[in-house]
Amino acid sequence: MREALIIFRKDVRHLWPRILFLEFWIAVGVFVDAMRPRHMSLVVQPLGILVVVSCLYLLVSAMHEEKTAGDTRYWLTRPIPRRAIVTAKLLFIIAFLVVPIVIGHAVVLAVNGFPQSEYWGGSVWDELLTVLTASVTVWAIASVTVGLVQFVWVGLLWIFGFLAFVFVFQTSESMDWPGFETFRSDLMATALLLIGIAVLWLMYTRRNRTTATFVLGTSAVLLVLLRLLVPWHVAFALKANSGQKVDSNLVRLALDPAARKYSDGLITKSFGGAVGVYIPILLSGIPDGMQVIGDRVSLAINARGEKWKSGWDRLGQLVPPDEPITDPYHQRVTSGPQLLYVNINSEAYERLAKPATHLRATVAFTLYGRPLTVRMPQTDRGRFIPGAGFCSVFYYGNVLAPRCFNAFEPPEAIDLLWRDSPDGAWQYRRSLSVPANPVDIGFFSFWYYGPSLGFNVPYYPHEVWLQVRRPVAYFERTLDIPAIRLADYH
Repeated sequence: MREALIIFRKDVRHLWPRILFLEFWIAVGVFVDAMRPRHMSLVVQPLGILVVVSCLYLLVSAMHEEKTAGDTRYWLTRPIPRRAIVTAKLLFIIAFLVVPIVIGHAVVLAVNGFPQSEYWGGSVWDELLTVLTASVTVWAIASVTVGLVQFVWVGLLWIFGFLAFVFVFQTSESMDWPGFETFRSDLMATALLLIGIAVLWLMYTRRNRTTATFVLGTSAVLLVLLRLLVPWHVAFALKANSGQKVDSNLVRLALDPAARKYSDGLITKSFGGAVGVYIPILLSGIPDGMQVIGDRVSLAINARGEKWKSGWDRLGQLVPPDEPITDPYHQRVTSGPQLLYVNINSEAYERLAKPATHLRATVAFTLYGRPLTVRMPQTDRGRFIPGAGFCSVFYYGNVLAPRCFNAFEPPEAIDLLWRDSPDGAWQYRRSLSVPANPVDIGFFSFWYYGPSLGFNVPYYPHEVWLQVRRPVAYFERTLDIPAIRLADYH
């Protein structure tokens, strides 16, 4: 440890101007982040870029103090243990990157009235994973390069290679993970962290630059494959078992034999040429004031000994009887008669539509809690709403648009109520449920924004109320119908 502290002090003495430069921009970022939710018009993307650039410059400089590539590896001829170098660099990362960001975000939460208990749990571990993964990745790239210019070229080549593989192999199925993208991001971050550790091990223990460079280069392909091959249902199952906030066992799904058959079936090339079938169901047991969406539907059909399975179809969903599906966005429904929309391969439908069919449909549900309803002032200044973060309703170009920011996790359903006069009729617009993938406001910020929506109105109404809902449970239900004729519902 003594040797590690000596190296650490040497790095601080050599790099203190760059350390101060980074900490200055982190401090500015903390100040802006603290003001951001109340002043939603603040632009922070340029600030985030400055934080990232100054961080990269400092990390690469620190790692190149003891180079592992090139012909200036002085430490190989000195009695300096490799573990001392690794320990010193880890101390450097923790002291000047991890600790300032963690403390800074805790300050932002305190200034804005968020309980610290929301931070010192899963959120802080996610943040630590992100920071350590980014730092170790930078360290790994720096270990196989001999200077800043070479680091920039290798880093850009890796990024563009990763994006190229994503573009080539990406499918609509792998793109659309609403509400569960955080799981896949954390999984890829963990994999990238392990790859970075493997590269550093090769460079510090084996001094094998060729193999380390190969591992680093192929990691872009490995990460893309991991992104594509991990099934959506794994993320959903983990979410469902992570602790439900309400009991969802009372929710039931059953065929509604008394309902009329839906005769306006759907065949559309935009949905891959599949045949759309609407099955009338009775949905019951949803707690009063709550709503559900069908995230995805897994369909299995068996007729005349022939079987067909759909997998977890992202277009399968629940649809109100008077609102047939027109797009892939999911709608929130309550107890009562509903339609279960399923997609069936057109060739399979031709073979299995007319005979009596054994149909088994499993629906993955997200249950949304009771709405938090708040009257909104006529201003773009954010208002704190417990459980939803800071919200405001903007008006521009004859469009009334709500926007909510929250720490670490955005609200997933935002609805509007308004009227033009004190005694006027209420107008209510419910947004289609498009659970927001967490998208940072900036590279440094931890604020995330909810789904965007806008409604055309001639002027800002006299009174505007906002309804915000959050998911409270994830579960599955199976509809098992021993005999059904699919052609009757297309």
